[in-house]
Amino acid sequence: MNLANENNVLTEKQLSEMQSVVQGLLQQTLEALQIDTKNDHNTAETAARITKMWIFEKFKGRYVAPPKITIFPNIHKIDQLMTVGPIKVKSVCSHHFVDFSGECWIGILPSDKLMGLSKYARIVDWFARRPQIQEELTAQITKWIENNLHPEGVAVVIKAKHLCCSSRGVEDEHMEFLTTEIRGKFRTDDSLKHEFYDQISFTKHL
Repeated sequence: MNLANENNVLTEKQLSEMQSVVQGLLQQTLEALQIDTKNDHNTAETAARITKMWIFEKFKGRYVAPPKITIFPNIHKIDQLMTVGPIKVKSVCSHHFVDFSGECWIGILPSDKLMGLSKYARIVDWFARRPQIQEELTAQITKWIENNLHPEGVAVVIKAKHLCCSSRGVEDEHMEFLTTEIRGKFRTDDSLKHEFYDQISFTKHL
């Protein structure tokens, strides 16, 4: 399988070949929509623009390797909650290929490994830059942290607004979607979970 939100690293040659194929198919789609791109200067390069945007911007997390991550030992045996956020989230709904965007917070109860602070944002962006549904994006980020840092506990919260709800369908521009994934001690220690939620609430008022 090659699901929309999976990672499949491609070479520059493969990306170039994909770009050519997708652009040709998009051009056919515009023609099927009865848009005269030969005489309409506004849409003459639209197929090329959309192709470039999808492959090298919106969906780039599908085709590039994960960012280089600095992981180092927890020398001082830090065993208190660490909360990172808000981290910006920009993604594309895999149902309608329109944007959703918002913020992500990550809570870590560390074990033997720590990660450079900026790397959390890079990992979130790597997973977000592909067609997604928010629930799976939240789970992917959580699983990556679990597998690479092996913390005592990890919690991820994403709050976002979706254009598929504000620009079509119900057309509700105020609706937000909140997803949560908690693992390890966040599931069993209510005080830890509440501390994380309190810290999220605090960052919103800074």
